Amino acid sequence: MDSTTTFAKAVLCTLTGLTLFSGRVTAAPEVFTFTMTANVLQSASCQLNEGKNVEVSFGDRVDIAKINGTNYQSEIAYNFSCKQQGKNTVTLQIDGTGADFGQGMLYVQPGLAIKIMNEGKAQPVNTSFAIDGTDPPVLMAVLVKNPAASLTPGYFEATATIKAVYQ
Repeated sequence: MDSTTTFAKAVLCTLTGLTLFSGRVTAAPEVFTFTMTANVLQSASCQLNEGKNVEVSFGDRVDIAKINGTNYQSEIAYNFSCKQQGKNTVTLQIDGTGADFGQGMLYVQPGLAIKIMNEGKAQPVNTSFAIDGTDPPVLMAVLVKNPAASLTPGYFEATATIKAVYQ
């Protein structure tokens, strides 16, 4: 099978979602949430989050001093389903601007990033990963602070796109 045929099959299912990370980092208690939406670009047998938003909360209080890459993690409760997947493979990819420190994390603001975890392991942004369309992985979002940075309290936001490719 040539690369053109392979590419054509890879385009059978392309879903994009806009992820909005917004909240406020302060020394005082605050809430941090983000929303994920999905938009089906082509008709396919896979569906990402039924076109609905996903809200992720890191709790009622985000304390700058306690952001360490372990505290402030929450599940990205998305819904992904493929009907009649058969032998075909599905990949997901979360695209976004990389952080200004570390590797593979999503940029939020200077010195602050979101690390995506896939079944407990770091999942770099802008990198595709295979999934079982009938049993998609648990994805987590974790706030990470650059230890050398001094974060300024205030609101922040980041964007990312999640794509699913059915081959």
